[in-house]
Amino acid sequence: RHLRLMAFLGIPAEDDALEFPLTAEDEAELRRLDEATELAATPYACLHPGGRRPSNRWAPENFARVADRLAAEGLTVVLTGTASE
Repeated sequence: RHLRLMAFLGIPAEDDALEFPLTAEDEAELRRLDEATELAATPYACLHPGGRRPSNRWAPENFARVADRLAAEGLTVVLTGTASE
């Protein structure tokens, strides 16, 4: 699925290893976010608890346990996703 996304975006795939190159525009957009300053100061981990299909969703309690464990290891936990997820 990710390889199809790369093909759709016009990014050639030479094998099945995925890379998500960042552009100068991506970096500039990140610098405009208030949260970027906070994240740059500490190690963090991203959790993506969303899923459009119910079959892809994990119980919120499980994500909470993972987040608690990451926080106990000294990481700032960042949730990713969209409103629909």
